[in-house]
Amino acid sequence: MSRYPDPQPPRQPEADADLDLDRVPAPPAHQRRRPLPASAVLVAILATFGGALLDSARAQEVRSVPRVSAWVALDSVRLDGRPVAELRLGVTNRDDTTVFLTALDLSGGGTGSQHLGLRRPLTPGQVDALQLPVDLFCPPGIRPPPFRLTLQLARANGGPGAGGTVVAVPQARLRLPGGLCQEGDRQLPQAYQVAAETRVVTATTDSLTLALSGLPASATEVFSVQADGWLLPLVPTTTPVRSGRTTLRLGVPQPRCDDAGTRRVVPTGLQVVMATGDGSGVQEAYAPVGILLARWLMASRQQACPR
Repeated sequence: MSRYPDPQPPRQPEADADLDLDRVPAPPAHQRRRPLPASAVLVAILATFGGALLDSARAQEVRSVPRVSAWVALDSVRLDGRPVAELRLGVTNRDDTTVFLTALDLSGGGTGSQHLGLRRPLTPGQVDALQLPVDLFCPPGIRPPPFRLTLQLARANGGPGAGGTVVAVPQARLRLPGGLCQEGDRQLPQAYQVAAETRVVTATTDSLTLALSGLPASATEVFSVQADGWLLPLVPTTTPVRSGRTTLRLGVPQPRCDDAGTRRVVPTGLQVVMATGDGSGVQEAYAPVGILLARWLMASRQQACPR
């Protein structure tokens, strides 16, 4: 007798057993998928539709800003009764429609806060240049914030959202903090920041009388007047200042006869040094006189320095 059981033949399905192919066994409960609630389906649809609308609105906003580029540079600084900076603005219209330059907003850099309204058309592809004389504000001892010039733009066809703003790229010294005022210090006479209104009363070969107004309110007395280094004697020596006004009578200066070669131009204005009544020390102001002062100084020098 063998220790191993006899092999059994494979089981055959019963002949009368029918296989029902129309009935599929249900999966266990933990494997069943629950249908999404109707509210969740609605939220998903709205989120997709809203995102598409937002993307479309953003694209429309980007397209609505005119494609305009600009730069700004400083040409010169001059005195026209007050300090004036001559700026040059370059504008290029890269848009496919006509764009109007409607306003300019300047801030910082010694320009204070200025708004210039205009309506200048720029046709597609046009390159334009504008000269901008702007008032210069550079109080002594104060460093102005960075210069900024913003262009206000509008398309010719109008419509909502058909405009925008562009910031001009500053060039050279305009990029530096306080660069515009530094250029004013370099090009303009000393004490130009405080300019007094000046009127010539009389001018003779031996004296010059001036009426000044708009001097600092704290000034009480003038004790020194010079023309870019040439000291002018006061007659009389004591000259009071009242409510920002005074009258100066100046004698013929005694310049050094060997300094003519160091001057590029003859002065056309005076530096007035005053004492103050508030204990702050001294105050300087610039008195623009004009070409008459240059002629008077040259005549006095010829008398003091004969060849």
